[in-house]
Amino acid sequence: MFLTILGVAFSASCIGLLISSLSQSRERARSLGTLTILTMAATGGCWWPLFIEPKWMQELSHVVMPAWAMDCFFDLMIRGKEVADIVPVMGGLYLYGVIALLLGICLSNKVLFRRP
Repeated sequence: MFLTILGVAFSASCIGLLISSLSQSRERARSLGTLTILTMAATGGCWWPLFIEPKWMQELSHVVMPAWAMDCFFDLMIRGKEVADIVPVMGGLYLYGVIALLLGICLSNKVLFRRP
């Protein structure tokens, strides 16, 4: 569970960096952050389990980070899998964070070093 929680914290922090690098003000960052959180929670299976969704929606949900996290939590708590069994899913969770981190760094560098 600890590795999954750490992955969620890492990915969420990286998404926060990405959102802040896309925003020009605190107000925009708050609005975009709220919209992102609500959209990702609904799409990723935080509001209802993904297994009640059609197959195409289950596959589409993995575009957002919470779907990877919910898969890890379900596998560990409900399906009784071991950590070794969920390494690919956990890898997707951490990879999501790395991609968001790299995008956030690239975008924030463009903003920081923009010439007037």
